[in-house]
Amino acid sequence: MPKVIGICGSERLKGNTEQFIQRALDVISDYGIKTELITLADKNIKGGCIGCIWCRANRAECCIKDDFMPIWKKMYEADGIIVGSPVYWGSATAKMKAVLERAGTVSEGRELGNVDGPVKDLGWPYDEKPPGLFYHKVGGAIATTRRTGANATLAELLMWFMINNFIVVGSSYWTIGVGTKRVAKETKGGKAGSTHTTTMLETDVEGAVTIKHFGENFAWVVNNLHGK
Repeated sequence: MPKVIGICGSERLKGNTEQFIQRALDVISDYGIKTELITLADKNIKGGCIGCIWCRANRAECCIKDDFMPIWKKMYEADGIIVGSPVYWGSATAKMKAVLERAGTVSEGRELGNVDGPVKDLGWPYDEKPPGLFYHKVGGAIATTRRTGANATLAELLMWFMINNFIVVGSSYWTIGVGTKRVAKETKGGKAGSTHTTTMLETDVEGAVTIKHFGENFAWVVNNLHGK
């Protein structure tokens, strides 16, 4: 059975970005594909790639000791990867960028299946570059924002897939969620003082439909490329 993972770069658990990614995964799972959500808010990610290139001369493993490698292993084993981030100062979150930086460096330029040995050839761009460990995996991105900046963040995430040999999936519109600040209101039938947080997935109807179409497209591509 093919597998798709979603990686949420938000620092809020159960927030808008996580809900948008989960919606996509729920649609994908309806097509007989195994799915898993990975949140970075509860992970120890010390930082981005430090450029030591240890992984190039050795095995496909980052020398920084934190929670990155278990995430990378799931990325390597998955047939499809969805990444999502809220807009932080016009960009993806620091943890998301750190994971993508390090995952790209660990995986880049390797022959398929070569996870235990060094990268064979460092002669790029003059010599042909091996396909890397993400070759022909399916990728897609989601960005959420209170007001603006989502298109730039989405493009930032998509560019990572396009430089790592993924097949990139789109939708009927940009895969973004837009909403104002969180609104608390009384819950009907609830106890006095109880509140309900209106989520972006509830208020951005077009965004929710766009993610539905995205999930359908993603499942179609995964099943055609990696289905049994």
